[in-house]
Amino acid sequence: MYAGYNFYTSSIDPVLKIQWWQELLFGGICFVMAIMGTVFFRRGFGLISQINAANLNGKTQLSIKVRRMLPFMKQRELTLAPSELSISQKVTVSETELTKAGWSESQQRFARQRALDNTPFLKMPVQKTSLAIFRAFSNARRLFTQEHFVYVNIKGQKSTLRLDALGSFSPEFHMLQKAVVEVV
Repeated sequence: MYAGYNFYTSSIDPVLKIQWWQELLFGGICFVMAIMGTVFFRRGFGLISQINAANLNGKTQLSIKVRRMLPFMKQRELTLAPSELSISQKVTVSETELTKAGWSESQQRFARQRALDNTPFLKMPVQKTSLAIFRAFSNARRLFTQEHFVYVNIKGQKSTLRLDALGSFSPEFHMLQKAVVEVV
């Protein structure tokens, strides 16, 4: 919407007459802005926030919570059998996190990050601003390139859901991974 308004005010009904190449440049920039905004908006749909497994009546059921685009709306919850789910690649824990030292180091890193997130803005304004800008740019890059996203298809649904592979894993996932490594 902004791209169209910008093109209208700079090219179709300008206050000052501009050169022809500037009109083309503004038109091209507005077109690219519109495409990038659409891609950015559409890639925000279908993000998985949580996957839980439960044994109901002797059958394993997966409960998948999918985020809505608007943060105040309730998450959509899907309940399905594991056979109805297909994941594009393996989601594993790195080898360093499988050791006790690696596990404790990653937990300390997450604790430091949470402590920084819980610190008031006025205590560390430069550091918080720098971190916010870095996170905004890195998340925008990941959203456009789909870096570190695992695609999840559900039988009977047209849309493809995305799981953030850099998200935090629960201790149960680490225990499952350790059990798999010990068995193999």
